[in-house]
Amino acid sequence: MLGLLALFLPAWGMAQSNHFAYRQFTANDGLPSSEVYDILQDKLGYIWFSTDNGVSRFDGYSFQNYGVVQGLKEPVVFYMQEDREKGRIWMQSLAGRLYYFEKDSIYPFSGNRVLDSLGLEQFCEIPFYLDSLGSIYVSLSAHGLLQFDTTGKVDFLLSGHYSKSVYEIENRAILVFSDSVSRPVSVRNPEEVWNEKGQFPLDLYLNSGHYKMILPRKGYPAQSSAFRVDDKTVLLRIYEKLWAFQEGKLIWSIPYPDPINFWFKDQDGSIFLGLSARLGLRRYKSLEAIRTGIFESYLQGYSVSHFIVDQDGGYWFSTTEAGVFYLADPALKIYDQSIGLPVDYVSSIALKNQDACYIGLEGGGVVLLNTETEKISPLPNVGGWAYDLVYNQEADVLWAAINFKIYSFRENQWQICRDKLYPNNATRLGYQARRLHLSPQKSTLWATSSFGFNEINFEKGEVVFSSLHDLRNGTKAYNFRTLDAITTRNGQVFIANTNGLFELINQELVALNIDHPAFHARIEAIEELPDSTLVLGSKGYGLLFWKGDQIAVLTESDGLSANMIENLYAAGDGVLWVGTLNGLNKVNWSWDRAASIRVFSTANGFPTNEINCVKTRGDVVWVATTKGLVKFSWSQPRLHSPAPIIKVALASGGVFDPGRKAYVDYKENNLIIHFLSLNYKMNGQIPYRYRLNSDDWVFTKSTTVHFPSMQVGQQEFEVQAQNEDGIWSTSSFFVFQIMPPWWKSWWFKFLAFFTCISIGILIYQYRMRQLKHENDMQRQMVELERSALQAQMNPHFIFNCLNSIQNYILQNEKKEAILYLGRFATLVRSILNASASGNISLHEELKLLTNYLDLEKLRFKDRFIYTVELAPGLDTFDLRIPPLLVQPYVENAVLHGISGKKEGGIVRVCFEAKPGFLEVTIEDNGPGIQIENTTIPKNYKSFGISITRDRLKLLSGNPEGEAVHTENVLDENALICGTRVKVRIGLQKDNSHSEI
Repeated sequence: MLGLLALFLPAWGMAQSNHFAYRQFTANDGLPSSEVYDILQDKLGYIWFSTDNGVSRFDGYSFQNYGVVQGLKEPVVFYMQEDREKGRIWMQSLAGRLYYFEKDSIYPFSGNRVLDSLGLEQFCEIPFYLDSLGSIYVSLSAHGLLQFDTTGKVDFLLSGHYSKSVYEIENRAILVFSDSVSRPVSVRNPEEVWNEKGQFPLDLYLNSGHYKMILPRKGYPAQSSAFRVDDKTVLLRIYEKLWAFQEGKLIWSIPYPDPINFWFKDQDGSIFLGLSARLGLRRYKSLEAIRTGIFESYLQGYSVSHFIVDQDGGYWFSTTEAGVFYLADPALKIYDQSIGLPVDYVSSIALKNQDACYIGLEGGGVVLLNTETEKISPLPNVGGWAYDLVYNQEADVLWAAINFKIYSFRENQWQICRDKLYPNNATRLGYQARRLHLSPQKSTLWATSSFGFNEINFEKGEVVFSSLHDLRNGTKAYNFRTLDAITTRNGQVFIANTNGLFELINQELVALNIDHPAFHARIEAIEELPDSTLVLGSKGYGLLFWKGDQIAVLTESDGLSANMIENLYAAGDGVLWVGTLNGLNKVNWSWDRAASIRVFSTANGFPTNEINCVKTRGDVVWVATTKGLVKFSWSQPRLHSPAPIIKVALASGGVFDPGRKAYVDYKENNLIIHFLSLNYKMNGQIPYRYRLNSDDWVFTKSTTVHFPSMQVGQQEFEVQAQNEDGIWSTSSFFVFQIMPPWWKSWWFKFLAFFTCISIGILIYQYRMRQLKHENDMQRQMVELERSALQAQMNPHFIFNCLNSIQNYILQNEKKEAILYLGRFATLVRSILNASASGNISLHEELKLLTNYLDLEKLRFKDRFIYTVELAPGLDTFDLRIPPLLVQPYVENAVLHGISGKKEGGIVRVCFEAKPGFLEVTIEDNGPGIQIENTTIPKNYKSFGISITRDRLKLLSGNPEGEAVHTENVLDENALICGTRVKVRIGLQKDNSHSEI
């Protein structure tokens, strides 16, 4: 594939070789191939790459590759474009077929069958175009320009033309080749076909009209391309020349032998050309710069196949031999050995003018670097270790601390600053210095080292004070390790050493009476702000701000990159720059408002986070690092931080759509939440914070959170991302609900509640029916008892009794009449009393029954005898039954059983307790219940018997059951010898008595 795009031709033009902070990605980092043809950023922010081994999507952490398994039948993909309406990623293969990506799968374009019918056995040189309405344009050599609408219907916009054409569609100019079409022999119009005069016809189908022209040609038109610069201007590269057209008119043409892979125009008007043949990428600031050949070069030595500027201003370059390069900040440049510096380790900087600076190197001396021309001018070497530099622009003198000695550079030579007490002693050549500090008035230069400190008159270049000789602290010479010194605007002098901060007063060091521990620990650097605030860079306590009796501290918890401070620089505008081994900090400080801290680090393109020195001029910053000199223009912090994208999965493998509320079964409440912010500047080191249900924030750099055994109920997961300037993004949310087990679910509780209510209603209705039934039974009982009373007082019985009493009186049997009348009265009274009660004892029932039988026995002149028997153990006083249940059956035995006998009648009544009921047997020796020629009328009906039978059924609780059983009594010859009636009376307990 490399041979198809790279035609190794020599470079041309005025190229520059600035070194940028590129990040490179190859197949070793996860790309499907290092031969990359196209780049695209979709509307979500993902970066896509097409290669000769499929396509890949990058999220700043890893590459997700798509190929044959996902549906891409042809692995070599040259061009891509996004369907902005539906978010599909369209791609074009080597042979020109189209595919699109949707929902993690790749599908072939329905119009491929049309393309196949044209015989696609060619190299796809011209990119397809997808317009805003969804129509697709495909330029095919020998066939012209095809347009597919959204339904897949095809239309040939240009065909049968024997020329080259440029077709303008929206913001794209498409080159169309149709010169290989077999043309009729009769067609020889020199304005439309190739001819022997070295000309070729060109058609411009622009929005402003159709233009035709004849242009000269030279050789084969390899790697031709067209580019729409603006509404009026189109560029065409063909036959190793660039042609510029405005409104259909050729305005200029220039030789351009370098093969162009693609064109790109940035928002600032810059035009980028990606070149084959390892010529890199060229940035022209304008169309005129293309004509004059003035450009800035990127990635020389590589064939740049495509280039984009992402949503955050980062540059992405694809190459056909070395994968992808990413430039987070194009304005940030790095100067190191790649441009000719002796070493990468830059220890110090002194600005000479806007474009030039002196650079102190560890092990490489001092050089003068012009950052625009990248010209390096080494200064004479007086030692390899240049620790610090200060430049006096007015006197054009450079001061340097080299190999712990103080030097000044003037008139192109170094002069050592000799110790005035030993001017000619070879063993004591000069004063000691490792750090130089020019005070705000720019009149005093302090030099500090492990052997004390020295004050230099900056204008005269003389040492006016030396701690080794002039300090009046005792008799011993002061040679204590001093880290920094400063003369403030009001003339105070402060000295920082490993024991803290001291003030130099009348040539004596005075300890400060301040309780803060940082003032008595190692102070690495001192600076003064325009409002006279003194800033101390400590080792471990962060930054300290001191003014009068006010003290404030900034540490890592406030946003500093580290609490261990290496160096400070106070710019003229009051901005404080703080160097650490974890990055550079830009601090805006004020006593009346919160401090603003912005961190610059490898996330911003720095080659390392180890900062040795900082200098600024305006908004341009020079930073000395252990891996080169960094120059960049700082701007306002980027206030936008991309909100994290959330992906949610269960430990069991299920996946949820975070855009909708998820419902999770209680058995699968083991959630794994993945999230990431598409911030490519941070190089996968993005700080995140997340919380659940508005709890406290949890801070992490991991992109995965595992929540095992989540509690039942609704949960809300919230996550934010922080950008390179410390700005937190808006929150991304995932709302989900752990569903309870079915027996704890609301529907089950509702169903259970509904069921309980229903059961309660049914029980209530049943009880009401039962009470109604009992009430009906009670009412019927009352009616039956009333009827029974009426039945017991049988008119025939009463009439017979009265008739018997009359006979006794007529026969003058007064004694018998009185006895009969008394017993009759007793019987009537007993029946009336019993009928008025709900129940009576069995004893009272027996008395009533015996009284009745005695009365009947008198009436029948002792023609029968009777017995009333009780089963053993039967308590007649405790057992209570409804009254008058047995009497109707006894009366029936007397009247119908023995009334026809002259003598010898027998009536036997037996009471026996059975489980749950009382069984009463009434037996007589009458004719039985099936006797012919009976004196009883056939239509005779005993109302007392009928009513009593109904009462017994009601009392048994089974109206359909049998409470009375009647049968004949048979002798040994099976002849009827009487009637037996068994009556069952149901019993139930009430208090201490047994009742029915």
